Amino acid sequence: MLAPENKKFIYFFIFSGLIFATIMALFDVADRTPFQIKKFIFFFLAFGFLSGLDARNRYKRDNKTK
Repeated sequence: MLAPENKKFIYFFIFSGLIFATIMALFDVADRTPFQIKKFIFFFLAFGFLSGLDARNRYKRDNKTK
């Protein structure tokens, strides 16, 4: 079983990365540039990782035992 902070990391990694990469791909389509899978994967991984780390750290900070 995963620790709660790791569940938060995975959840935010997947969903925020997917949403951000999709929005960036839609901007490319609106500019009439071809869809690039490498760019999509990069945005998904980079933004998802950073967002997941932020969510994990916020969860750990907010749930410290005082």
